[in-house]
Order: sequence, then structure tokens, then C-alpha cells
Amino acid sequence: MAEVRRRNRITLMRKKRSKILGGTVILAVVVICIAFVFLTPFFSMSNRTLYGNSIVSAEEIWEAAGFTRVTERMGGLRQYPHFFSLTAAQMENGILKLPYIKTATVTKSFPNAVTIHVTERTVSGYVLYQDMTFIYIDEFGMALEARTYMERNLPFIIGLNITHFQVGQYLAVDNPASFSVAVELTQLFKEHGLEIDRIDVSNIFNIRLFIDNMDVLFGNMDNANIKLRNLAAILTLQYPYRVPSIRGTLDIRNIARDPVFTPMR
Repeated sequence: MAEVRRRNRITLMRKKRSKILGGTVILAVVVICIAFVFLTPFFSMSNRTLYGNSIVSAEEIWEAAGFTRVTERMGGLRQYPHFFSLTAAQMENGILKLPYIKTATVTKSFPNAVTIHVTERTVSGYVLYQDMTFIYIDEFGMALEARTYMERNLPFIIGLNITHFQVGQYLAVDNPASFSVAVELTQLFKEHGLEIDRIDVSNIFNIRLFIDNMDVLFGNMDNANIKLRNLAAILTLQYPYRVPSIRGTLDIRNIARDPVFTPMR
């Protein structure tokens, strides 16, 4: 009887050892798998594709998405985030913080690929702030950047009383009606293919446009599309009296009559 109990104890101990050994093996396999997933470069998002950018550099977009350079420790080499360290939503939110980025879509493909599609905001005009800073704005009046000079051939907007601004946000003005008119006009210029030099919205009932050698009397925003269509026709020399070398005033305020061009004396 004692021998039977002894054999049973030995058998039980062997079973326990087998379970412990089996558990240890399973744990070791799990640890090795986790180490492989998180510590090897196989799952680093090194397979990268970017579409849609022309203004914002690829470097800026990838850094905003979480792809940073570790200069001190890696000699300036690119640090690719782990596939599971960043979600697509986190990357999109980072990219959308760039003022020039309008939309961003991130697609991740297991195990190490990421594709980014962006659309960009474009500069539609400039506003001078405190006689020293040109604020670049998009077609909705968002401040995209601020510089000490104008770089692109786009409308210079006069007559907005800017109280303050922050890049990536809409301009704050104390004459919102003029702001709305300026925003609407810059959008209409694009639709009609017009390249206007300056817009004066100081008086929204007596808007003035400046292009080439003409001071264009635009009036208010009533029938704006018709006025701009007439202006586009004049600028393409479809009106016989239009002489580009002659300076003067063009009155397009009244759509019931033909535009009137008055040469400067």
C-alpha cells in the first residue's frame, strides 16, 4: 500500500513538472514572438508612399505623421515607427496640423507599409498686417503663413482691419462684412480664371479691383458673376476698345449697360 502511494506521488510530481515545463516553453515561445514583433525592423513602417503634395514637402508630412529623425543617437537616420505604435487616425491628426494641408487619409498595410493621400490648401490672396507682415490666406480666409514679402502673383487684399491672426486659423477682423466679400471674390476669381492684382473692400458698396493698368469700378456684390464674366471678356480682348497699353478706369457696376472704359488723361 505504501509503495502504491509512493508511485502515485512520483507520477503526480512528474505531471506537475511536465505542466511547468510545458508552461515555460509556451511562455518562452510567446516572449520570443512578442520580441520578434516589437523589436525587429520587419514591422517598422519603412514601406512608405505619399500622394498629393506639391506645396508641403514630403519631409514635413512624414514628420507630422510621426516619422522623425533621431540625429543624436542614429546619425540622422530615419526612425520608422513600429506598425502597431501609431494608428492611422493618429497619423492623420498629426498631418492635419500643417496649415497647408486640407485633407489627409492614411492607409496602413500589414506588416510594414503605409500610404498617405493629402490635398493641400492654396494661397488665394495676401493681406498686409501692421505694415510689415504679409499674411498668405486661402480661399476661405485661413492664414497659411506670414512673411515679409509677397511671393506669388495673387490678389493683394486692401481694406481688412485685422485685429490678430494665427497661422492655421481664420483671420480675425473687425469688419467681417468686408472679410466675407474678399473671401467670396477670391473664390469667384478662380472660377472665372481671373488674375487680379489688388482688391479694395474698404467699402463693400464700392468695391474696386486693380488689374494691369485698369482701376475697375465693381460696385457691390450684386450680380458679381455677370460682372466678372464681362471683365474676363474684356481682358481677353473681346471688347474692341480695350487697349492694354492705355491706363484708365473701367466701370462694370451697371450690368444693364456695356462696361465703360475711361482713359486716364
